Amino acid sequence: MDTINHNSSAIRDAAGITYERKGWIDAHVRIYGPAAKDVASNFLARWNSDYLPCQGLDDDLFDYENPPYKKLPPLDYASSNTTAKLGKQSVQLVRTFSCK
Repeated sequence: MDTINHNSSAIRDAAGITYERKGWIDAHVRIYGPAAKDVASNFLARWNSDYLPCQGLDDDLFDYENPPYKKLPPLDYASSNTTAKLGKQSVQLVRTFSCK
């Protein structure tokens, strides 16, 4: 949770997070239910996008060709109940990615 009192400077310093990422620390969680379908739908939309990132860059570090891939089928949204028993938790997911 991010609050005015939240300060993870020691964690960031210990992890060596010092350049362009101050404030962001990756975390991993397991998500069930409708939120999981939302994450999967977002992934599929990005995977199936016709945009090929990093193509045409004049930079040796990023100079590569995207490998061939097949588009994936969309999710079935007949039911958003993806588990037999859903809890009472509400979740909010934040996705960050470069728009370049």
